[in-house]
Amino acid sequence: MKSHVKKSICSLLALATALPIMLTVPAPVQVSAASDVTVDLSAEKQVIRGFGGMNHSGWAGDLTPAQRETAFGNGNNQLGLTVLRIPIDENKNNWKREVATAKKAIENGAIVFATPWNPPSDMVETFTLGTNSGTGTTYEAETGTTLTNAKEERTNSGYTGTGYVKFQNTTNSAVQFNTIPIGSTGTKNVKIRYALPNGTSKLDVYVNGAKTQSNVPFEATGSWSTWGEKSIQVSMANGTSTLKLVTTGTEAPIIDNINITAYVESQTAKRLRYDKYDAYAKYLNEFDSFMKSNGVNLYAISVQNEPDYAHDWTWWSADEILRFMKENAGSINNRVMAPESFSYVKAMSDKILNDPQALANMDILGAHTYGTRFSDFSYPLFKQKGAGKELWMTEVYYPNSEANSADRWPEALDVSYHIHNAMVEGDFQAYVWWYIRRQYSPMNEDGTISKRGYNMAHFSKFVRPGYVRVDATKNPAANIYTSAYKGDNKVVIVAINKSASPVSQNFTLKNGTASTVSSWVTDRTRNLAAGPKINVAGSSFTAQLPAQSVTTFVAELGKNNNIVNTNVGTTYEAEKDTTLVNSVVESTYSENNNIQFVNFNTISDASIQWNSINCAFAGSKNVKFRYALDKGTRYLDVYVNGAKVMSDAPFEATGSWGTWGETTVQLPFKSEVNTLKVVTTGTEGPNIDKITVSPQ
Repeated sequence: MKSHVKKSICSLLALATALPIMLTVPAPVQVSAASDVTVDLSAEKQVIRGFGGMNHSGWAGDLTPAQRETAFGNGNNQLGLTVLRIPIDENKNNWKREVATAKKAIENGAIVFATPWNPPSDMVETFTLGTNSGTGTTYEAETGTTLTNAKEERTNSGYTGTGYVKFQNTTNSAVQFNTIPIGSTGTKNVKIRYALPNGTSKLDVYVNGAKTQSNVPFEATGSWSTWGEKSIQVSMANGTSTLKLVTTGTEAPIIDNINITAYVESQTAKRLRYDKYDAYAKYLNEFDSFMKSNGVNLYAISVQNEPDYAHDWTWWSADEILRFMKENAGSINNRVMAPESFSYVKAMSDKILNDPQALANMDILGAHTYGTRFSDFSYPLFKQKGAGKELWMTEVYYPNSEANSADRWPEALDVSYHIHNAMVEGDFQAYVWWYIRRQYSPMNEDGTISKRGYNMAHFSKFVRPGYVRVDATKNPAANIYTSAYKGDNKVVIVAINKSASPVSQNFTLKNGTASTVSSWVTDRTRNLAAGPKINVAGSSFTAQLPAQSVTTFVAELGKNNNIVNTNVGTTYEAEKDTTLVNSVVESTYSENNNIQFVNFNTISDASIQWNSINCAFAGSKNVKFRYALDKGTRYLDVYVNGAKVMSDAPFEATGSWGTWGETTVQLPFKSEVNTLKVVTTGTEGPNIDKITVSPQ
């Protein structure tokens, strides 16, 4: 995104005229939620990497020293951000501008990743690119259409309007959109929203009764409830047109709607020259080395910012991203992120997920969620193919970027609601706002925390890196939304009440106990205000959720409640049924001589391999490492069944060699017996006690 570009696809709230009311209005009546919120501490979901934002010194000016503390500190009146995104400028002379804020972020425990908008000018060429213009008009397939051997259905989820159209026959079934007003003659982009579980279907396209395209391919989306988009270009004349889709002999997709916009060709679009792919990878490595030499160890490097929305920067097609990921990304000396699509367009990343070589070179799938419906946050193909990779939401502002909108209430409550959906519906592991400091951002231009910022802080200050989301009743009543996380022997629950009335909500901890709960609330008049302690009785507690508010609850878990920290699953000790290379079994730092662990002896190529990990079903599993490390961060490569699935998995300091901590990663396993190996990569490694493998 560019500083002066305003993306208008986010929904705008309607403005209401405030009228003076002379009548006395009674206080809202408190109601009880329709059902309890059950937090299952043993049902682990994704590992959280953190919450953060963008600092772009060239476009918005650098954060001041005081603002850096506000952003990344976690004390009173601080945001507690744990992720910083910085740009990779095409001019190497500008790289130094991002160093000071990045160093302060790392000093406060945050991770930093970097994204390029443009390669250096000598690596770029111009080309002719056709793109759709404007938001266009959407036409539902079930409304104002003529159906031939087709019918309206509502069986599958995620559709818009009142339903979708299902073709009855593989040949000569049709849906015709009868009334499409066209203001000017020319080429139009027709974006067709459809679902198809597998294979490729082909449809013919007719405009005003004449066939314009034959056998247009519609590739699988993964399921009948997973919606994709196919864009085609057709010529339409001024006036009213019809458009018909007809089956051609293959099982057809179901059709939700079409969206029609003008189609514009740019003669000056920019792209990376094909003969410069290798040079570009080396350029990214130069930036990584520069930042490292200045005290900033980047967590990851992205290939390109919004390659599918590059009106002011460099375009990449899905095929070009795929080629780079297959042939060049493996030479980048850091974790690689791709593709950072503008609106989480799955077509930009599907090809990477479906190509084993490209997937092996991708460590993080990054996505922006501008205009993305919550129903489209889920990514079944990533769940199927992306085990061992991370899934991050790397840029958004929500619900708008209007001037001085950061402190509007209750509009600001939509920020925590958006984060809730990103965590619960999207399973994202990181959530990154656009500019940290802006008149619509977590921090106002004067450096004060905004209402939007306090909503974000309900997550960022309490759900820390390495915490794991656990299952919780996500919508116990209308306008009530909850999510839960565990880490550091705590459970964190974030509850959002979007209704105009206060609610009495009961919470029940399953597979865990606590005695008291602390709480913090933000509403119209309060900002992260601490509430009274709440007593827990029989693993349950009841709390009041004020009208139009977000509340974070934090409970220390019972010391004897081992199931919370070990999770339901199977535990494998590091010293039993393992193969050790340049590693030894010790008990020096354990609580007693009966507890053993493995100590790596060399900084590189020392390893532990668990030889017999049994899984009943193939798929992604949570693997929790119990380890100790006195200071710093050490990194291990992770192999499953002989194939590397993670590079430089971080193990952060636990405080001493006698203090044991835990970190959880998601890894892909086959059914029956698996091997898992961790290998030192130049920083030696932590002491490893055991792993616990459980379903995700």
